[in-house]
Amino acid sequence: MSEPTRVQLSAPSALIAAIPAVLGFIPERSIILIAFADPATVAVTMRYDLDRGPRGFITDELLGTLDHLADICQREQIHHLVAVIVDDRLPRWADEYTDVFVAADKAMRKSGGITTGFLTETIDFGAQWFIGWSSDPEQAGRSGIIDDPATNPVAVASAVTGDRSPLRRRSELREALTPRPHCETPNCPTGATGPAHLPRTDAEIATEVAWLRTLVADRGGALDDCTNAVRAANALRHKYIRDCMFALADQPELLANAGEVWQRLACELRGEAQAAAATLLAHLHYLRGNGAMAAICLDSAIAAKPGYQMAELLDTALRNGMPPQGVAQAMADTGKSLVAELGDAIPVGG
Repeated sequence: MSEPTRVQLSAPSALIAAIPAVLGFIPERSIILIAFADPATVAVTMRYDLDRGPRGFITDELLGTLDHLADICQREQIHHLVAVIVDDRLPRWADEYTDVFVAADKAMRKSGGITTGFLTETIDFGAQWFIGWSSDPEQAGRSGIIDDPATNPVAVASAVTGDRSPLRRRSELREALTPRPHCETPNCPTGATGPAHLPRTDAEIATEVAWLRTLVADRGGALDDCTNAVRAANALRHKYIRDCMFALADQPELLANAGEVWQRLACELRGEAQAAAATLLAHLHYLRGNGAMAAICLDSAIAAKPGYQMAELLDTALRNGMPPQGVAQAMADTGKSLVAELGDAIPVGG
């Protein structure tokens, strides 16, 4: 689910073109629900993978997700919604897309239902959209051409504030976390998922926290050495040390470096250490309002270590539409408190 985006949009071509900038990526094979605070202002945008099962698109998982999104709409007091299906398989299952719109309308009934359902193969400049479902019979059959997603008001506003990087497709975002070997060394120990050699005393913990912070400040250069990569893995598997690293989210001078280091470790480590690195990276994206990348990082963390509690906590918060100032900021504050408890061995705030 996206953060509220209050930019005036008045036409379907502009509305659909704004979706990538609002979500933070270009959706593929998705249903997107756009909720309005008033007839012309987008308040919340929610996306869900449109997977086709043996009996079509209407699966128990889809229905459960629609009910969950309906609860969010009720909580946010939304009373005007449209749906957009983006699917390169159009028009192969045209009738089934209508069934999806009907299911969405039924789920959102307490929030006024779905007023219009748009269909498009892709959200690119010049692609065609058309109305596949509408509560107003006179709207049936309308179509148009999508505006340039790169120059719509939401994209321009995001570029000005620096809140968004260049738009990529969701599949490309996933590639950024594709697991890869740490090095070409046969049997490199960074892939080991057995018992960790965890620090035990406060002094040992403080040493590892300070070392990780130095590692981040140096943009992870020391990670080229297998021994240092294993040391980072062991440190991140220690939950107290991992939680201390959440404090880096409130240190602007280290944010970019932390993102690079956590992403590298999320790709090169395995098991619990990989889950920890991916969760730390998700936390950074969550606080910056990039829910799309945060969700992908959390998927990676849970895949690396099923049941990983911190990833599940963040994932639940994200799916429930909690703003970054809630649980994610609380995690950063907790990290700072833990660092402070370790004493003068760990510099705080600089």
